[in-house]
Amino acid sequence: MEQKSLVALVGVGVVALVVGYLVGVSQGGKAVTASYASKIEAVSKLFPSMPDIRIISGTVKSVSGKVITIETQTYGNPFEDVPKVREITVGTNTKVTKNEAIPGEEYQKLNNAYQVAVQKFQKEQQAAMTSGKPALLPSGGYPMMPSPTKQVDISVSDIKVGDIVAVSADKNIKTEASFEASSISVSASTPTLPPAKP
Repeated sequence: MEQKSLVALVGVGVVALVVGYLVGVSQGGKAVTASYASKIEAVSKLFPSMPDIRIISGTVKSVSGKVITIETQTYGNPFEDVPKVREITVGTNTKVTKNEAIPGEEYQKLNNAYQVAVQKFQKEQQAAMTSGKPALLPSGGYPMMPSPTKQVDISVSDIKVGDIVAVSADKNIKTEASFEASSISVSASTPTLPPAKP
């Protein structure tokens, strides 16, 4: 009989300890949570607010009719509620384009013409310097390196999962999880130049 009373007494003691521990943790937890909340609020004031955003970029996760879901990288103030996943609606006035890689041989021709223009520009500058005249830029300015891509119009159905897109809107979309785009541009891969001819 004494043994049963002893076991019961030990059981009650263990239950009391567990309940006491849980009550203590919950009370202390609230104090700790409040303390952390005030510290987080103080730290959040050290980060400047992000400016308005009208252009975002991200990876296409799905395309459903006229709605494209993209996942973006979030930068800036970690305390602002900026959505990582966005639903973009393609409206009747949304311009949808793709930056297509210029075929290798075509790009090589453009690059060759650029190299010729640079050499001509350098010769003209050298001649001006040797004659004592001031070196002047030609009316067209310094020759511009050709872009390896060209922009072409596409339809929404041409956008695929995994594409990288840049999306712009006519309003601030910093905290918008869904909005209508004014333009969507799909990135292109870089063209591969053909091997140099001997």
